[in-house]
Amino acid sequence: MAKSPENAVEDYLRTQNRPYSANDIVLNLHKEHGKTAVQKALDLLVADGKVSEKLNGKQKQDLISREDKRKLEESHESAVKEWRKRKRICLSITDAILESYPKPKKALFEDIGIETDEDVGAKVPDI
Repeated sequence: MAKSPENAVEDYLRTQNRPYSANDIVLNLHKEHGKTAVQKALDLLVADGKVSEKLNGKQKQDLISREDKRKLEESHESAVKEWRKRKRICLSITDAILESYPKPKKALFEDIGIETDEDVGAKVPDI
């Protein structure tokens, strides 16, 4: 099921985090939505305050508002803190189990079925 033009445009602007004209958005979304639909979506997003407009001569560019960017950064920061907290709790529990477990840590993780961040190549981002 395809996204609505409004959701597609908002998601695209959030991920790119830079201003784009309606034509650029249509082309970068691989013409999934027509120019008229993208322009209407941009107008709705501007009216809702989710996107702001910037005029460069005759060309109008749309970008995510600074407030939304700040909210997104705060959300990311809290998610990273929660990740670190849960990892710390999990490791303290497994360390407590390992005190009386006869096999090494790697064997315990294999027996329980735990995949560590390092096993899957995940790295907790720096904030």
